[in-house]
Amino acid sequence: MLKQSIELGGQRAFANSLRRTTSLSMATDKTYRVELTNSAERDLKKLKGHQQTAALEALGTLEIDPMRGHSLDGNLKGVRSLAFTVRGSGQFRAAYMIDDVDVVCIIFIVGPHQNFYRQAAKRLDNLNNSGELLKY
Repeated sequence: MLKQSIELGGQRAFANSLRRTTSLSMATDKTYRVELTNSAERDLKKLKGHQQTAALEALGTLEIDPMRGHSLDGNLKGVRSLAFTVRGSGQFRAAYMIDDVDVVCIIFIVGPHQNFYRQAAKRLDNLNNSGELLKY
């Protein structure tokens, strides 16, 4: 289950950025929540301060535009990938699924681009087998 906020670098984060509802509406007239699985929260906590900040800013854009990331195929069909750059650290990705019924984006992995899609497929398989995604 997700926490109300995430402790990152001694600061409380996400309470006001990802958990708030935005007044902007999309073409579907829906506003989206952005939630993280426990493993995605751990991924964020492993990032350095400036990497965490960049990741939080990128993930926050999904509440306004959940289709921002590109769709994936193969063993990651139904998943979207959000690309973002961290100055001095390179390319990062976040993999997520959109639940239009509950109007939520579920982030399940965040990390550097290197080997990201292989790790995302493994993580998704583990989440599906454990039933954790059924909570959302």
